[in-house]
Amino acid sequence: MFNKTQRSIARSTLIAVAILLTIFVGNKLWQEYKLDVIIDIDTGAGGGVVANIAWQDNSDNEDGFVVERNEGGDFVVMARLNSNVTSYTDSNLVAGTAYCYRVGSFNQAGTAYTQEYCIDTPETDIVADTTLPDMTGSAMIIGQFITKPDVIELAGRELYSFKSDATYNGDFSKDDVGNVQYTIGEGSLSYSDSALFTFQDQGGDIDSGYVSMRYNESNSVSFSLNGNGDSQVASLYMSVGVWTSEPATFLITAGDTSEFISIPSGYTWHYLKIDIAFEDSVAVKIRPTGDFGSYSGLQVAGVVLNETSIPSSAPLTDISVPSIASLTGISLSDSENIDVSNVKYMTSDLISGNENLSNGEVIGIDYQGKVKYRDSTYSFIDNGAVVATGYTGMRWNEDNVISIDLKNSSEQLVSGSLFLRAGAWTDGSSQLQINLNGETYPIELSRGRAWYYIRVDFEFSGDAHVEIKPVGNIGSYSQIAFAGLTMQ
Repeated sequence: MFNKTQRSIARSTLIAVAILLTIFVGNKLWQEYKLDVIIDIDTGAGGGVVANIAWQDNSDNEDGFVVERNEGGDFVVMARLNSNVTSYTDSNLVAGTAYCYRVGSFNQAGTAYTQEYCIDTPETDIVADTTLPDMTGSAMIIGQFITKPDVIELAGRELYSFKSDATYNGDFSKDDVGNVQYTIGEGSLSYSDSALFTFQDQGGDIDSGYVSMRYNESNSVSFSLNGNGDSQVASLYMSVGVWTSEPATFLITAGDTSEFISIPSGYTWHYLKIDIAFEDSVAVKIRPTGDFGSYSGLQVAGVVLNETSIPSSAPLTDISVPSIASLTGISLSDSENIDVSNVKYMTSDLISGNENLSNGEVIGIDYQGKVKYRDSTYSFIDNGAVVATGYTGMRWNEDNVISIDLKNSSEQLVSGSLFLRAGAWTDGSSQLQINLNGETYPIELSRGRAWYYIRVDFEFSGDAHVEIKPVGNIGSYSQIAFAGLTMQ
């Protein structure tokens, strides 16, 4: 049971807790689930308290989920949800009451429950801070793993530095960063004047360093992005590291949007640029969803505001450039070594680089079905240096899909390439399907029991939606894998 403390009370989020568990159904080991329970307070007139429950599901053999709650007695079913649903909002709460939740995943073998997790709902007589802007805006979150960012060029853009608690180039935008708060339940806050994350403007250093905290779910950093109604994109530069071989994630919430970001590997530092698109003011919070010791930590360096002024009549998703996409070529004998020296790139585990070499943007990479990342086979090479390795694979099952969303806001076409590995352990031929903005293209693999290294070339403007899937179900070693993409 967690008791609320005055220290943890914030305007939009009072308390955030998470658990990590492994469950069994029908004597079969399920994937790990992450269950997150967040208590929100609406401090407006007539406001109340709600519990937002979310879980990350990496399994594919459940028929659905059931959310149950108790108030000191038996558990009562609150909702039965489909297998593709991973969140539930409980708004039927009484302020000042303790509740316990559990989520069950069910199939024909029965229902397996998480351990119960109990929370205290706060009293609702908390007075809102009327000096803060109204945090009612919506946001879109796009996270990318990047190479070690020794120097970040501002080119006149506005910067908020966490280490210095200072704003630079404040006249660049009417928007700003404010209300920065740290909640430290374990360890202490550390300010580092490091060459890592050096922010420059026109080639001259203006600030460097970061603020760090231990990787513990009771620690967090929050701030507000104060908007004025115009479209804005804020880039948060940060790093995380967990000294463990266990899966690990952290949670970022911006306005009404929350994203779990998986950390690719342990025993090293990973660097991120997280873009948050918004118009009206939004509250942002970042926190770990587990507890790891040794060198494990979370570091925040700065927030860069990228847009000086965009008319409010242009919503975030309104793109005047027409959406056109066409396939230009397919190679079935490409290389395991991908040359990214003169192209923008992103790997299957979201490592990106050479951002200024293309107007194309990766909006999202999603996988439908169970996936496994392997740090082998593929190498991304930039001017002779290996900058990333590996691929993300899935079984040869017609329900498994690799889905990629891209955007090109310029008037010129962007050329892109997808890098895939596929093999079907069968006596005959097999087939993949590429769907590009609704147009389906077959890829025929003439031989079985062999690996094909595939490169798919295409051009697009506006929005491009790509789906890659195998045809039919083939067992044994059969697999389809995605290594990454390039754009120029």
